Amino acid sequence: MDTGLLLMAAVALSILLLGCTGALSQPEAQQAQNAPAINARTGTNVENATAQPQQPKQHTCALTLNPSTINAGSSTEIGFAVQSEQKVVFTYNCGNDIREISTGGLTSGFRLCQFDAPGSADVWIKADGAICAQKTLIVQQPQAAKTCYINQSSVKRDLINYVYDARVQFTGFSPSDELVWVCDHTTTKHPLGGGGVAMGMPLYSDIYCGFTGRPINDAIEVSIGGVSCGSISTR
Repeated sequence: MDTGLLLMAAVALSILLLGCTGALSQPEAQQAQNAPAINARTGTNVENATAQPQQPKQHTCALTLNPSTINAGSSTEIGFAVQSEQKVVFTYNCGNDIREISTGGLTSGFRLCQFDAPGSADVWIKADGAICAQKTLIVQQPQAAKTCYINQSSVKRDLINYVYDARVQFTGFSPSDELVWVCDHTTTKHPLGGGGVAMGMPLYSDIYCGFTGRPINDAIEVSIGGVSCGSISTR
């Protein structure tokens, strides 16, 4: 065979072989490029291992106060009802204490709780530390007891002229409360007022009854704001 022909045939065969090699290597490279990434530690497909978002815990809370206004140092009844199908820590404030209700499921009940500090107190239920129910409790400053009486050493009776005087002592009343005394058919009302020596209030007030003849009633009844202070005998 001619040497030139042999040379041309060898060159053509080499070109064909190179073309075949390129055709085979290109898909392999493309396949390698498209292969999914593998987690070297776990061996899992990274693309399919995307983190799923956490679903919020579902729960319900209800709260009642009975009564919603108390004096400082007194107690109110806290009613609660909580429910969750998951583990949720429910707590509530009972005066100076924080108490746990439950950690899931359905729980209800009542508790007496004492509150000492005057003012407005927020009573709440928390679910995992977040408030889920809340009401306001009004805590009032305790008022002094209302008391009054007739100072017997001050009573003066003029049984000839039918004139009677006495001093009424009192505490715990407001300036608008009225001192009332009844002289037979005449009723006298006198507001206590202010500007006295104790907490802006007077400590006493003097009363007087004068009759033109012997009193019909055996006693002069005295009261302040509906509270009886006693009576003065007219005999």
